[in-house]
Amino acid sequence: MDGTRDRSQSETLGVVLLLGITILSVTALATFGSGAISGIQHTVDVQSSEHALSQLDSRASLVAFGESNSQSVSLGRGRQGTYSVAPDTGRIRVTHVNYTEGESREIYNDTLGTIQYESGPTTIAYQGGGVWRSESTGGSTMISTPEMHYRGMTLTLPIIGVSGTGSVAGSASADIAVENESRTVYPDNSSYTNPVQNGTIQVAVQIEFYRAWANYFESRTDGTVSTYHENETAVFELVSTGTYGDFDMPMDEEPIELRALGGGHPLSELTITIAPDQPDSQVFTGFDWSMYAESGNQQFEIHLATNGQASCDDDVSATVFYTNGSEYQGWHDEDAFQVECSDVNGDEENEARLTANLTGTTRMTYTTVKNNELLVYDVDNDLADPITFDEHADTVEWESDGGTTFEVDDTTTIGNVTNHYVGLLGPNVDLTVKDGPGEGSDESSEGNVNEDASGGYVITDRSGQYVTYLHVSENNVTVHLE
Repeated sequence: MDGTRDRSQSETLGVVLLLGITILSVTALATFGSGAISGIQHTVDVQSSEHALSQLDSRASLVAFGESNSQSVSLGRGRQGTYSVAPDTGRIRVTHVNYTEGESREIYNDTLGTIQYESGPTTIAYQGGGVWRSESTGGSTMISTPEMHYRGMTLTLPIIGVSGTGSVAGSASADIAVENESRTVYPDNSSYTNPVQNGTIQVAVQIEFYRAWANYFESRTDGTVSTYHENETAVFELVSTGTYGDFDMPMDEEPIELRALGGGHPLSELTITIAPDQPDSQVFTGFDWSMYAESGNQQFEIHLATNGQASCDDDVSATVFYTNGSEYQGWHDEDAFQVECSDVNGDEENEARLTANLTGTTRMTYTTVKNNELLVYDVDNDLADPITFDEHADTVEWESDGGTTFEVDDTTTIGNVTNHYVGLLGPNVDLTVKDGPGEGSDESSEGNVNEDASGGYVITDRSGQYVTYLHVSENNVTVHLE
């Protein structure tokens, strides 16, 4: 009997334990399983909104850029969150820093606006022509790229602003329409135009997705990128390439600014055209003119001069001087260029002009240089003899394989000489203009060149974090959610 009672008690206890384990399992499954299911639903919900706002992105671009007057897009059903239009969120500012010495110019400053989906700790938003994601725990990522392009030192920035109304939980659709016609912000219709000269172009975006914007700037441009966590701002900056293409001759002691020069020989062309002090004259009453540059111990000067006054068909000498602080290198040609006379201004009278292609084929002879063959620097050390041009062996064929060696009386083109020395001074070179009094003229005179009637043309090979051409436009759309 005792054995039978023991077995009965054991069976009862087993049933109780089994029921207890079952209840605990069901409770745990209900507790933790619901959390897992909720997490899965959140992930699916967010992925669905990312896809929906990416679709809205492509439709909004059609409207913003004039390819369609209106578009509609279904955003699907947001099971756990809410779609809304936030027209006052986010700001973009474009500034030309140091447009003139010590002064900056604001090119654009306005809100971007967003169409966003908020679900728990996650926000997905269409902003500035891109789609972005942020988490309340910090950090943001880019889902699709904004409408900004940087190629070949050209920055194109079509700014898409969003306005509108609506806040929808559950199934939502968006109607997109043109708010106003696109307008060109830069270049404008004034003299403020391309190519960009002086200073830097700075683009600042202030928004909760600033970290993702900063990552985008770093991956798609060569600019300097900074983040400011205290006000949620990402900033990237591109340096202007200075003088490029046609240029007006700088005044005495002002520079031709060469920026972002590529490696090797960076000048494709540098030609100057100089008018006499009286631009309608056929005579230079003494001609003594230089361009010079310095960098560390390096000094460089190109000097053009005549022996007394010069008129039509008279020769102009050219001297090139370079030193790195020890020995110097010198080049000279007595009849490098020629004064030409033609009807420049259409008055049926000829006027004198000197056109000098400093990257051309004029032959220069390696030789000693006298102080009176320069305008800026003094020759106070010895001529290096021989010299070897091999500093640009990686990019210039005739400077490779041991380079090219020159001795006194050897010749090469003025283009090779100018390019070699400007390449040594780069990547940023200020070729400062110096207008002397001229041979036999009063030392106190203001010079014998009319800078207002003079000019030039320069084309350079460039590289790095620089901008030459900037295009900014405003393309606003209105979005209504329902």
